[in-house]
This record gives sequence, C-alpha cells and structure tokens, in this order.
Amino acid sequence: MSNILDYVDWRGDLSYQVAPFNDIDNLIYTQLSYALWDGILSSSFDEEVTLSDAVEEFFRSERDRLQQEDGFFSSDDMLKLMRAIQHAERYKNNKLFGYVSQIDVPSAKQFSAMCFALEDGTIYVAYRGTDNTMVGWREDFNLSFMYTIPSQHLALNYLHDVAIHREKTMLRVGGHSKGGNLAIYAGSFLPMALQGRIITIYNNDGPGLMKELTESAGYQRIVSKVRTFVPQSSVIGMILELVDDYQIVHSNTVSLFQHDAFSWEVKGTSFVYDQKLHGSSLTLNKAFNEWVSNLSYEDKSRFFNIIFDMLEEAGIQTTSQMRKESFKAGYALIKKYNTLSDEEKKLLGDGFGYFLKIIAGDTWDKLPIPFGKDKTEK
Repeated sequence: MSNILDYVDWRGDLSYQVAPFNDIDNLIYTQLSYALWDGILSSSFDEEVTLSDAVEEFFRSERDRLQQEDGFFSSDDMLKLMRAIQHAERYKNNKLFGYVSQIDVPSAKQFSAMCFALEDGTIYVAYRGTDNTMVGWREDFNLSFMYTIPSQHLALNYLHDVAIHREKTMLRVGGHSKGGNLAIYAGSFLPMALQGRIITIYNNDGPGLMKELTESAGYQRIVSKVRTFVPQSSVIGMILELVDDYQIVHSNTVSLFQHDAFSWEVKGTSFVYDQKLHGSSLTLNKAFNEWVSNLSYEDKSRFFNIIFDMLEEAGIQTTSQMRKESFKAGYALIKKYNTLSDEEKKLLGDGFGYFLKIIAGDTWDKLPIPFGKDKTEK
C-alpha cells in the first residue's frame, strides 16, 4: 500500500497553486522536523534557505550518517523522503527558517521547531515530536501529571514570535507525537487577535491536553480548527483528552509501531481511514487514563522520577543506546534497582501492579488502590 513516499512520487510535480495543501503535506512537514538541521538552518526568522539547498547541505555534511546513528523511527525512510523532495516541484522552493533545537536535562526539556514558507503564501510551523533522548521521553511522561511542561511554554513563545515577525501571514501549525500536543497548546494560548490567522492545527498521533486546559477559553476558540489523526492501534495519541472527531488512519504495521508515520497508508490526497480503533488501543487508553486519575500528583511524580533517575544514573541517555547495548543497559538498571530503598521499590511495584490490575479488569481480585486519590495538581 502507498505511504507518504509514494505520495511525493505521485504529487511532487504539482505546485500548491495547482494542487492545494492537504493532510498528507502536513504529515510530510512534521517528518522533516525530525531531521538534524543543526549547522544548516539558522534560528533567525529573516534567514531563509530553500528546502532543496538545505537537503543538499544535509547530505554533503553527512548529517544523514548522524541521523541514522541517532536511531529515530524509520530514519532510512526519512532519508528517502528528503532525497525525494529535494527536486520535487511542490517542495524544493519552500523556504526554511527559524530552526531551534534545545535539550536541557535538569529541567527535562526537549524542544525543536522550524518553519516552512510555502509558495501559496502561508507558513507551516512544525514542532518536532519526541526524539530518542531519555530527556524527551521523561518530558512526555510528565505530560500525564504536570499541568504544563517546559516545551509547551517554548512552543507558545515560538508561535507568538512567528506570528508577530511574519505579520499578516496565515499559519498552519502541526506536529507528530509530542509535536502535535505542542501545536494544540501553542494555538490554544496564542492571543485572540493572532489566533484568527491560524488556518488549521494538525495533531498527528500526539497526546491530548490536560482536561483543565481543554476547558480554557483559548482552546475553545481554536478547537474547531484542530485536525487529529491516530492509527487504529494508537497508544501515544490516545493519552489524555482528545477532541471527539479524531480520524483513524490505517497503518500497515502493528501495535506501537503504528506511531511511525511512514506506516500510515495514503490514497490520492488523503489517508486511508478505518472505522474504529483496535480494542487494544481502547483498553490501554482507558487503563492509562484511569491510572493517572487515581494516583496523587506526588506519587506520579515520584514514580516517573525514580524510573528516569535510574536510567540516567545507569548512563542510559538514548533509546538507541538501550537497543544497541541492551545487555549492558539491562545489567546497569538491575544494579541501580538494587540500590533503591524499600519504599522506592514498593512504589514501583505498586505502580506497575495497579496499572496491570486495571488492564486485567475483573480477572484480578479487587485489590485496594495502593496510592492516594488526590487529583492532579496544577
């Protein structure tokens, strides 16, 4: 079945004046935001580089080798995508600018964004999703109990700066994975006068927002502009509150691997859609959200901090490191686990046990909830 690579082969010769922007173009720009543009693109909103020239420099400077070593989802497919769009009429003259990439371990912050100025006179603001750093994954899990995370504030400031600097330009805003969450948050809290310049906000299998945020006036003003896509066995995209009219895209793989946008099937200028989510997605979504709502803020914070502190102190910095050095990483984790206090071990055991209990439902005895039931704090 066809995916975004086939779409570029089929549609790449048509400019936006001939064939208007569509949902598939959106997904392509979100995937390009995962590329390591460091040293190629400037953070300035005034210094533009054509996509064709940026891709040429990307390969000339051997960024493709670094990209593969970083171990992103389908890095090989992304490199194929970059080669395909380099000479495609639809994309080659897009202007890239405003590239930022920040990682800060102490504050658990991983943020990256960039802009694409299209020939139809609009700008696509793309937020990168979670990369393969443990810092990024830690911030993702913080979404489940923190009112806001550092990247959301950066995303809002970034969108505001783009809107002010590119006065009167109409904007599309989007991202894949956590990037989709950042796009919704930024659009929700942009000043009302600037929200009117947003055409669409694209959330491609990204987590929703905390319930309190979805009740805000800003969110209510832009919710009709949000387009959310999730694969049929979505896990990441079903976390927290989502708009009710998300669309279910058919993926050609299974389980968590469906998060890979290159597995999403495309027909013409739209995705191939399924009628309903897979049962496993619904079960995990219900279990995770119930788990989150029944744990106190303090216990959720301690639970995830213990896990990621273990990973950090064991010297594990990336998911690719875990995959390539699985035995070494596993040994380091076991060694670190043995140094935990009895209280910390109990917290981990109770937390995992309660989650499994929710999934199992009535097949397990009704055990008492091991944690307090305080609602998430702001």
